[in-house]
Amino acid sequence: CIIGMVGGGITTEEKKYTEGLIKIIKDPMVRAVKCLENFLDVEFKAFIATELGPYNSIVPMAVASSMNKMTVDGDFCGRSKPKISISTTTIGKIPITPLSIVSEYGDEVIVKDTLNDQRAENIAREFSRISKGAISVARCPMKVKDAKKVLIPNTLSQAIVLGEKVRLANETNKNPLHSIIQCYPNALQVFNGTVKEFIRNEE
Repeated sequence: CIIGMVGGGITTEEKKYTEGLIKIIKDPMVRAVKCLENFLDVEFKAFIATELGPYNSIVPMAVASSMNKMTVDGDFCGRSKPKISISTTTIGKIPITPLSIVSEYGDEVIVKDTLNDQRAENIAREFSRISKGAISVARCPMKVKDAKKVLIPNTLSQAIVLGEKVRLANETNKNPLHSIIQCYPNALQVFNGTVKEFIRNEE
């Protein structure tokens, strides 16, 4: 199945939903996997990243390690993304449900079925807004033969290689962009510039 966190920035008003609540689930992502396993009466053999996000890339490896399972080298987007509905599983018509949603506050939800992938995204997103902007989701239970049809392979290993290139370039005061371009013969630098200001408004 695909596993990952859903959430992000929330407003000051939304932060009030968790005031006074105690975090009672130590590892909600593991719990989300077990909830979906129990509902389906199956045991998952491997986990796949929902995206190449700064945190979600690591989630399958961490969960697989703690549960003595495997992580598939690949994902279903090929990049970071803002919604779980942006996925090659959507194109390949692999059902997003049943899916499990777990918060660290003890909430456990099974979405047995839904109209479409965007509707499932909306449900998960709303749940994250009342859970301090972070929930764990296990979705798209599938067989290996189905996963192969829509998987974007080798993205995790490519990210590891690129990360090492960037780290080494920074350590030697070189331009990391040049190191990235060298990894891809068809890569091209289109422009360069400096970000002078960045404002994030969560209200």
